[in-house]
This record gives sequence, C-alpha cells and structure tokens, in this order.
Amino acid sequence: MLILRNTSLLLIAIACFFSCKEKQPPKSSAPVPLRVTDSLVVEPAETSSNTIPQDTLSYRDQNWYPEKGQYYFSETYHFSYYNETVPSEDGSATGEFGFYVDPESGTLLVEKYISNYVDEMADYVIVHQDGHYIMGFTDEFGEKKIISKKLSEVEGLSYRIDENLEDFNTYFQKQNTNEAFGANKYYPKTIEGQSYYRTFPKTQDTVELFLAKSNLPTKSLYLLQQVFPELGMPLRQDYGLVLPENTLVVKEHYQTRNGHRVGFRLTSIMASEYHIQLPD
Repeated sequence: MLILRNTSLLLIAIACFFSCKEKQPPKSSAPVPLRVTDSLVVEPAETSSNTIPQDTLSYRDQNWYPEKGQYYFSETYHFSYYNETVPSEDGSATGEFGFYVDPESGTLLVEKYISNYVDEMADYVIVHQDGHYIMGFTDEFGEKKIISKKLSEVEGLSYRIDENLEDFNTYFQKQNTNEAFGANKYYPKTIEGQSYYRTFPKTQDTVELFLAKSNLPTKSLYLLQQVFPELGMPLRQDYGLVLPENTLVVKEHYQTRNGHRVGFRLTSIMASEYHIQLPD
C-alpha cells in the first residue's frame, strides 16, 4: 500500500513518471464510484515475517474499538527520500516520512510529526480500508474537532484509474529482482518487494519500482491528497491512480538522462504505540 516533501519533487516526478493521455471525466454531477483492480502484470511479492507479538495482540484487543472512536496503532513504517534536482542549500534534497499501522486491520494513521505534511491545523488522518477518512484537527480556538470524508466522493477517479492502470501494464516490465525492506534489529518484520522497470524512449530517463503486497489501504493512502488537498503530503499521489489496492511501493528510483536521481525507500518497520480517542 506506497514519496517527497518538496513541491518541486512532486511536480517533476508526476510529470515524468507516467505518460498518460488526457481525457475529460464523464459528464455527471454525481460522484463516480471507485473500482478496485485486483491484478498487476505479475502479482507482487508477499509480505514476509508477519508475526505480531501475542502481548501486542492482547493489548490491541483491549484498545481497538473504532465504533466507539477508540483506536490503537502498534507499528510505524519509515521512509527516506532524496531529490538531486533540488539544490542542497534549499534543505529539501533529502528527508523522511512515515505513518502508523494497525497490522491486524491494515488501518493507517497519517500523523503530523511522523508524516511531515504541511497543514499545521491537521493533527492526524485515520485511513480505513473502505476509503473512509477521519481527520482530527485543532481549530483557531484550540478546540479538538474531526471531519469525516470518503474517497468515493471525489469525482472522476474511477475513470482515471482505469486508463492509467492500462499504461502501467503496457510500459513496465517485471524484473528478476527481489529485495527485503524494513529490516532492523529491534523488530522482526520485513517486506519483500518485486522489481518493475521502465525506460522513457524520448528522454532515456529510467524508473525502477519495488512493489509489495500488503493489507494496507494503499489506494486510499496514495489518493489522500485528492480528499484533503490542504495537507501537502510528502507522498507520491499518482500511485493511487495506477496501482491496484494493497500494493505498497517500498522503493522508487528515478534517474534522469543527466544523472539526477529522485526516489525513496522503506527503511524500517518499528514497534510503536499511538492511542486515539475521537472527540464527541
């Protein structure tokens, strides 16, 4: 279900990454329901070492009641990114971002400090499997509030997803390369990614992706900016239009013809704790 902070990086990567034809969305005032595509050219690699400690599961059972507004997250995914098209003195050439995970349900928590988005009023966004989002924020009077939105309310996404997925299947080739991501000495979980590669004929730029299967709502994560554009996420948004649900991008490496590199990778998966009780 997967990046950064700098606006220039986002614009350059989106412009160069996919050569999609422009079409007008269907002429309808009603939201277009999203359609989840279930296959890639080749199914991405499985998650490895998915063991959750028993005491964590037990504690989670005592603290996981979404119907009552009570959430508990026990993992964090950490990514690093780089952008050699940005001058180093700008301070945006490298950075980090991440999110919290409930490994049982796959529910995500995008939170202001670990996720490094720019909206100062937003405290967090809970991303559910069904495309339902809950944003917690602090208003100008210091009062805690929430907003609830759905991905299906965004018009035209289904139309664009169908077209762009076809482009991915046409232009990206699976490579005989697997790599494990997220390993560290403090937590046993890793994710194995499968390599996909593309060369752009006109520019001779290249891009390599490592994709992994997961239970995370990756389409909702990658399209989060479509629902809350004010967030300013350091996260590639076009993946949600291209990849099927539960496909996490664990590494991207984009290289221009003149040698400039743009990319990110999953650096670690860590045990963590984050409790949320939604305000009434």
